[in-house]
Amino acid sequence: MKKYNNMPKVFNNGILILILLNCFVYFTRCSSSQIIEVKSAGMNGGFEYIENGLPVNWYFDNLKDAVNKEKDAVNDVDIISDSIDFKEGKRSLKFIVKKCSPKGFTFSPGIFKEFEADAGADYKVSFWVKNNGTSFRISISAITVEGGSKEPNEVKIISSKDAISEWKEYVVERHIPKDLDRLRFGLEIIEPGTFQIDDIRIEKVK
Repeated sequence: MKKYNNMPKVFNNGILILILLNCFVYFTRCSSSQIIEVKSAGMNGGFEYIENGLPVNWYFDNLKDAVNKEKDAVNDVDIISDSIDFKEGKRSLKFIVKKCSPKGFTFSPGIFKEFEADAGADYKVSFWVKNNGTSFRISISAITVEGGSKEPNEVKIISSKDAISEWKEYVVERHIPKDLDRLRFGLEIIEPGTFQIDDIRIEKVK
């Protein structure tokens, strides 16, 4: 105990700041997100199962009138389960973004979901999108159950503001390091417009 108490104050303060920052990010994320969970719907990567107007089993970030202490963090977004224009099944998920924060993460509209993954395994993540006017960012991360990637190279990011009038498929391969146990899919929309996504699949390849 005596050695611990004699440790430099900078070291102790650094640990305290890190702990507080992690807690802030976790609780901010939870408070600005919403989810409807239905176990029987499974992953719901095609957004086929809807309750109260939203696809179940996905977290939705900052959809409408969400404020995070900053004026530019106010979002005005309509979420539509589109049964006319889809790639797979009978529906796709459409965001009509009238106003949004450019900050991303907890400030901007989007969705995210975490999946259990086998440490040391490789996964293929695929999905289809359309885009008209938005700037979007999709991140695929290897994380722990506590959250957060261990290193920057454990996050693969797809970002674009290009017009995509026909359904376009993206495929990302993601290795799960031995000390990680989850895979996270996250979407952030950081400029207004119309964005659609459908048929998200996560497959273990080896």
